[in-house]
Amino acid sequence: MAGKLDGKIALVTGGSRGIGRGIALRLAQEGCALVAFTFHSDSAAAEESAKDVEAAGATALPIRAQLERAEEAGALFEKLDRELTAKTGGTGLDILVNNVGSAGSGTLATTSPEMFDEIIAVNTRAPFFLLQAASSRLRDGGRVINISSAFAVRPAPGAPVYSMAKAAVNTLTTIAAAEFGERGITVNAVSPGWTATDANAEARRNEKLIAGVVRDTADGRIAEPADVAGVVAMFASPEGAWLTGQHVEASGRFRWH
Repeated sequence: MAGKLDGKIALVTGGSRGIGRGIALRLAQEGCALVAFTFHSDSAAAEESAKDVEAAGATALPIRAQLERAEEAGALFEKLDRELTAKTGGTGLDILVNNVGSAGSGTLATTSPEMFDEIIAVNTRAPFFLLQAASSRLRDGGRVINISSAFAVRPAPGAPVYSMAKAAVNTLTTIAAAEFGERGITVNAVSPGWTATDANAEARRNEKLIAGVVRDTADGRIAEPADVAGVVAMFASPEGAWLTGQHVEASGRFRWH
């Protein structure tokens, strides 16, 4: 039985772990023929993600890319072009998910210039130039989903640069949606709230913090990557054709203090 994304080709950055891994798997489950994803340095995690994608029926294509480096966006697409040409006979892409990100740990008082530059590079510069490179490869009617953050609209004092960077992602989403609209390419942002990943495992040991999150969440639990992946899949599907330039918070929250 064909899925909603039957035969589509997708690229998910940061697809070896956490939310990105959940997204790569969901796109495969929805029928994508090929799901390419980037990983930073953990080849074992990339292999596990590739196994999940293959088990769901798609061809997996893991590509190492350290997207905090300015030159990596171009290098990534050079690798992807070669692999897609070999596997599909062309370089066409249907879905781009800009998921890779890094929150960092500095506050307004403690953030160093080096920390600032790295957080901005990963969360803002990388999606901008990946979208730039993808624009000539995305087929008409394609989909772009940028992974933002709830911090983009409710900045966190403990993560000021990350909050700024993700606010920029929302702005990029609005700009790109207008630019790509004539080609039927939709561009949307999904902003996860608290989601159980290894990246925030230490923070989730703070029982008081997590109890507050759970109390104010409609389903009384922390999200799993699959919850966020479901929202991404909706934007990627045919049903998402009339949604563009949107910033949707995927957090399950209903009350804020």
